Amino acid sequence: MPLSSRTIYLSLLLIAAAIGILAFCNLPWWTVDDAFISYRYGHNLVKSGELTWNPGSGKVEGYTGILLPLISAAFIWLGLPMVNGIKVLGIFSLLSIVLFSQLAMRRLQVELVRRGVAAVLLLATPLIYLHSISGLETIFFTAALTAVAYFLADQALLFATGKSALGLGGALLVAGLCRPEGIALAVIVLAHLLISKSKFNPLIFKSFLIQFIVIGLAPLLAYWVWRASYYGAWMPNSYFAKRYEGFLNPESLWALAKFIGYYCLIPIAGSLLIGGWPRLSQLRSRSLLLSVGAAFLLCCTFAYLHSNLWMNYGSRFFFPFLPWILIALSTLSDTATTGLKLPRWKMAAIGTLLLLQMGAMGFRFHQEWGFLNYYHWIVQDELIPVGKYLKAHLPDRSKVISFMDAGAVGYYSELEIVDFGRLSDAYLATQHPDQAQVENYFFAQMAAAVVMSSTSSDTIAYIDEAMGIVNDERFQGYAQIATWGNRVEYPYWQHLFLLSP
Repeated sequence: MPLSSRTIYLSLLLIAAAIGILAFCNLPWWTVDDAFISYRYGHNLVKSGELTWNPGSGKVEGYTGILLPLISAAFIWLGLPMVNGIKVLGIFSLLSIVLFSQLAMRRLQVELVRRGVAAVLLLATPLIYLHSISGLETIFFTAALTAVAYFLADQALLFATGKSALGLGGALLVAGLCRPEGIALAVIVLAHLLISKSKFNPLIFKSFLIQFIVIGLAPLLAYWVWRASYYGAWMPNSYFAKRYEGFLNPESLWALAKFIGYYCLIPIAGSLLIGGWPRLSQLRSRSLLLSVGAAFLLCCTFAYLHSNLWMNYGSRFFFPFLPWILIALSTLSDTATTGLKLPRWKMAAIGTLLLLQMGAMGFRFHQEWGFLNYYHWIVQDELIPVGKYLKAHLPDRSKVISFMDAGAVGYYSELEIVDFGRLSDAYLATQHPDQAQVENYFFAQMAAAVVMSSTSSDTIAYIDEAMGIVNDERFQGYAQIATWGNRVEYPYWQHLFLLSP
C-alpha cells in the first residue's frame, strides 16, 4: 500500500529534525571574533552613551547593522548573559526560518512532499547551524528575509483583501536594521507594490501602502538619515573597508560559485529534471515573491561581487538567500508538474541527485566543523585572553593597536583600540593609504601596546602590510612580552608588544 503524501511529509520532517539534533550535539559553542565588534559598540552605548568604537575619539560605524549592537546593549543594560543570550536568540531564529519557509510554501500551495524535501535540504545545510550560534547578525537577517518571503507568498490574498501590512513591514524593518541590504529590499518591495497597484482595490491599496510606509519604510529611512548625521557618512565604514577597487572581484566570484555549487546546483538540476517550465499564468500568480526575490538577489550579488568579502566564513554573505532559493525552486517545480506523474527513470534520477546532495552536505559538514574546531579555540585561547590581559595590566586610558583581530581584544580590554582590520578605523578604511602611509599612521599612534597576529610562534609572519611594519626600524621601540597560541595547535598566534620606556 503506497504511503500518503502526509505520511511522507511527516517522515521527512522527522529526518530534518534528527539532522538538526545531531548537528547541535556536535557543534562547537563558538563565537566569531567579528561579533565582539558589535558587542563593543553595545557596551560603549550603555557605558558612555556613544554608539562608537572608541568613545571620546570621534564617531565611526564599524558594525554591519544597528540591530546587533542594540540587542547586545539591551543584554548588558539588563545584566543578562549577553554572549550566550544572543546564541539562544540565534537558535530561535533558526527555528523561525524553518517555520516561515514551510508556511510560505503552504501559501504557495506547494505539495507536501516537496515541502518536506525542502525542509531536509535546509536542515542538512551545515551553514544554518554555524550561523545560528556565531553571535553575528547573519541568522537574524536570514530569519527576517524568510519572514518577508512568507508575507509576500500569497499575492492573491494581498491584492484581494484588506490585509494588514504589519507583518510585511515589520519583517522588512528587522531586515533593514540587520543589514543595509534589508533597506534595499524594502525599496524593491515598495516599487513592486506601486507597479502592481492596478491589481488592488484603490481603497485597500491606499490603506496597505500607508501601513507599509509607516511600519517598515519610514523607520528605516529615518534610521538611515540619523546614522548619516551621527557618523557623518551615508555609507557605513565597513562599506569602505570592503570596497573593491576593480569592477569584479575574482575572489568574490569564486566564493559565489562555491556556494552555488555546494548548496544550489543539485537542487536546481533536480527541479529542472522534474519537468519543464511552469505555465505563464502560474508564474503570474507568484510574481510578487519571485520578481521581488530575483531583483533583490541580483542587486545584492552585484554589490558583493564588487566587494572584498572579508570573513565570508560559511558563505556568510550568500547564505541568507538560501531559504528563498529553496522556496522558489519548490514553487517552480511544483507548478511545472501539477497533475503530472513522473516516469520511473526520472524518479530514480531525482533520488540519485538527492543522495549526491546529501554526500555534498556531509563533505561540507566535515569542512565547516573543522573550521569551527580551530577557530573556536583561537578566540577562546588567544583573543579573549589577550583582551583580559590588557585590561588587567594596562592603565584605563592606554591606546592599543590590534593587527588584525580586534573584536574580542577590544571588547574584553575596554581600552582605546586602533583597528588595523579597518572595520572600525575611518582613516584606514576610507583613505586607502599606501604602505608608507600605513606605516606612518601606525607609528604616529604611539600606542602603549601592539597585538600582532602571526602564523609563526617565534616571530611575526603575516601579510605584507604587517611585515612592512615590523621590519621598519621604528618598530624596535616595541618589546615583545607575551605570546598566545591555541590548544589545537593551529598555526596562528597572538604576539603582544609593549612600547619601551
